[in-house]
Amino acid sequence: MNKIIKKYIRCFMEINKSNIDSLVECVDENFLFEDSFNIIKGKKEYHYLLNDLFKKIISPKFEIKNCMQDKGTFFIKWKFSGIYKKKFSFDGMSEIKISKNKVIQHIDYWDSGKNFYCKLPIIGSLFRRFHY
Repeated sequence: MNKIIKKYIRCFMEINKSNIDSLVECVDENFLFEDSFNIIKGKKEYHYLLNDLFKKIISPKFEIKNCMQDKGTFFIKWKFSGIYKKKFSFDGMSEIKISKNKVIQHIDYWDSGKNFYCKLPIIGSLFRRFHY
């Protein structure tokens, strides 16, 4: 497995406020991050997003379940947990692309309907009706 992806994954498994710089060192200046709520372009914006995670989530943790590779693309299955008003956890998958020993793209796939919208007061009941 590529050295940079090993470092990137390790930083996520050990994520805390003090290792954000190490994680961001793995990404290219023109890095792209996408998930259900964000589209982030650039190293500086990614750094901001990761710092913001610790303002919103208490004790965020990523458990890596599996990692597969197809050329310069890695597919990582994970479980994310933490506390946001109450404890939560959910599974997801990341597609991470590497070029010239830097992470150039990180796209997260997870079910925001089931893991976020269904848990909201009032409109959550509407989402649950359609989701399940």
